[in-house]
Amino acid sequence: MGLMLTKRQKDILNGIVEKYISFAEPVGSKEIDQILGLGVSPATVRLEMQKLTKMGYITQPHTSAGRIPTDKGYRFFVDGLLDKNFYEDREKKDWQGAENPLSLLREITKDISQNASGFVFGFLAKERVFWKEGLEFVFQEPEFLEPKYGIKFIETVASLEENFENLFFNIPFGLRVQIGKENPFLAQGDLSIVISRYRTPEDLVLAILGPKRMHYRKNISLINKYGR
Repeated sequence: MGLMLTKRQKDILNGIVEKYISFAEPVGSKEIDQILGLGVSPATVRLEMQKLTKMGYITQPHTSAGRIPTDKGYRFFVDGLLDKNFYEDREKKDWQGAENPLSLLREITKDISQNASGFVFGFLAKERVFWKEGLEFVFQEPEFLEPKYGIKFIETVASLEENFENLFFNIPFGLRVQIGKENPFLAQGDLSIVISRYRTPEDLVLAILGPKRMHYRKNISLINKYGR
């Protein structure tokens, strides 16, 4: 059983994740102290960050750099969001009884991709249709400055589209977030997916796929908006 995090450690970890998601730059102790206003010495903040590093929640990419979240750090952050059920109060869109499910799928995926500024796909099991939107958005993320990353992403999307009809039956109902290597059907371990399968006559799946440094708070809300 792992060590329990103190409140200060939780605040520091969540602060690092939020800051890194927003700016894609390693986060230093001075920045965290400025953000959180912890009222402790810089040495204390550095010590807490060292402890979080040893516990595997954050890592130091370079000897002189700040810290970035690991998969474990992202997992802690996302679990905190899901536990709070902060997204349940959002107004939900009604999918039930749609006269033209395919047309609505296109409208929904486009709406989500524009609001998330990311890549979205949807799948209608009854219609056997896979629909995707937003490649132009996701390719603007800093991760895609590395050409190999973009190539791997396109290959991942192509594989998903080709095999999703078979993968679909292993997707449980409800919303879930899978980070990095947690996802059983993504070979690319540096991606995350917010995905939900809905109890509708058409058997709908909606998902946002992107770098692990995605805006989880926003993306969870957007995917949940169409749920039941």
